[in-house]
Amino acid sequence: LYVDIAKQFADQYSYIEGSSFDLRLDSVSIREAANQPTFIGRQTRRGPVWRKILPAMSTPEGSAWCLRPGTYLIDTMEIIHMPTGIVDEVGAPIHGQLDQRRTLFEHDATVSFAFFPAGFTGRVTCHLHVHNDDGIKIVRGARVITIGFHTYVGTQVDPYCGLRVGELGMDIAQVNVAH
Repeated sequence: LYVDIAKQFADQYSYIEGSSFDLRLDSVSIREAANQPTFIGRQTRRGPVWRKILPAMSTPEGSAWCLRPGTYLIDTMEIIHMPTGIVDEVGAPIHGQLDQRRTLFEHDATVSFAFFPAGFTGRVTCHLHVHNDDGIKIVRGARVITIGFHTYVGTQVDPYCGLRVGELGMDIAQVNVAH
């Protein structure tokens, strides 16, 4: 799997490192005022309403958002297709784990995200928390998070079967660049 991903993105990504690579910022959304709490049930959920915002400025590196302190919902350009049935050399299933890039916390911003189990397919969506009192400017396409590929050790796992199964369609074991 690692070799296939490295070959697929060799021209586009010069920043593949070992069994991980960086994901790029595609869109930013802000939360709409709902005047009611969200709901998390066993089988149903009613989450907040998020509205995409357009980049507010142009820089030599491209369009950028000027983000004040607060929480934003961000999407990456990449769509993840976590495979099922693909194992490492000792037979352990592969899963993906996100981590923020050092650059974000150096600029007083953090991200929060969920674990990507085998069988998950979808766009990577995270919260971006801007703590910097002066805000940050961030360019569309900036590398904001890293996904690393790891294996489960000593356990049998079932593929992802949560409420978001098939949200973007189950597909082949690969990572697609949306733009």
